[in-house]
Amino acid sequence: GGGGGGGGGNARGSPAAAASGDRAKRRRTGTRDETTRSTRRSGVAAAGSTKAPADDEVSDGEGAEDDEMRTMRCVTCDLGDDENKMVLCDGCDAGHHLYCLRPKLSQVPRGRWFCPACEIREDARRRSAEVTAATKALRVAVANEYADGRVVRAILGSRLVPETRLATLRADATRGAAFEGRSAEVEFLALFERSSKRNAEWIPGCAVEVLTEGKLRYFWKRHDAGWDDPIVEPEYVPASITPEKVIATDDDERLMLVKWAGEGYDEATWEPLADASDEAV
Repeated sequence: GGGGGGGGGNARGSPAAAASGDRAKRRRTGTRDETTRSTRRSGVAAAGSTKAPADDEVSDGEGAEDDEMRTMRCVTCDLGDDENKMVLCDGCDAGHHLYCLRPKLSQVPRGRWFCPACEIREDARRRSAEVTAATKALRVAVANEYADGRVVRAILGSRLVPETRLATLRADATRGAAFEGRSAEVEFLALFERSSKRNAEWIPGCAVEVLTEGKLRYFWKRHDAGWDDPIVEPEYVPASITPEKVIATDDDERLMLVKWAGEGYDEATWEPLADASDEAV
């Protein structure tokens, strides 16, 4: 947003949108508020007393204001003169003479104004926020690739990602940014709904955080583990489990409900009907 002012558009505006109810630009001027001086001279104290202050009290109060004005200096020339041509930064409260700025300002900008140093910091903050948003969007895309439309039913175990594979993932020019951070250093054995227990898959933590943050918290709590101590042995080895019997079939979906050996009925899963023999069904 640009600040108002002449000088051929040289006025430096705010790097952020002006807040509602822009406060008036603060300026140090050589003229004090006549109402304040009048009130002070009439002897009306802040607490409501009608007793007139002594002359030395008035002098001390006005002297304090003068001292405060004199302490405001331009950060460029280190001089405190020409207060009516000094503008204060809304970021750091530092004073700047309009003519000491580069480019110079012809008048005080309207709305919020940031000095060059704060403007650089604000730009860096904005760029960082943009990078963070882009990384989050990339992680969502990567997580959706792993899920392929499926929903995680349970997390069965966790382990560290081999460093060589992690380095390869991070070196990917397109998706590498999604694998930065400690969540990508751990992968989880995920069981998907309506999928065989033998088809549980290892997927990276950065994808699990996106797909099922709630189940991830439950998994950590259940096994008293966390990112600092992430290794949890899987509850079973997917390739080693065997079916015990077929409980039911869904001919429309071409699926069968399988009870697994050593598992309860509540652990039964739907499997492709084509995987079983006619005798088994």
